[in-house]
Amino acid sequence: MASGVVVGCLRKLQGWSIASIFNEYDRYAQGKGESDLQFIERFDAKIEYDTTHKPDWISSIQLS
Repeated sequence: MASGVVVGCLRKLQGWSIASIFNEYDRYAQGKGESDLQFIERFDAKIEYDTTHKPDWISSIQLS
């Protein structure tokens, strides 16, 4: 998996809008595929874990 896809999924976890994620991806991807963007868009950002260990950057996420 390309690092741009990993960063795009991380941005989604951070609560970025899909437009902002795609904008950043396009800036660095140098014309990579539409399938990467589809993967990022479909990535399910819902995660479950012990919230006592939640990092500060993830504070905007609604956890189940």
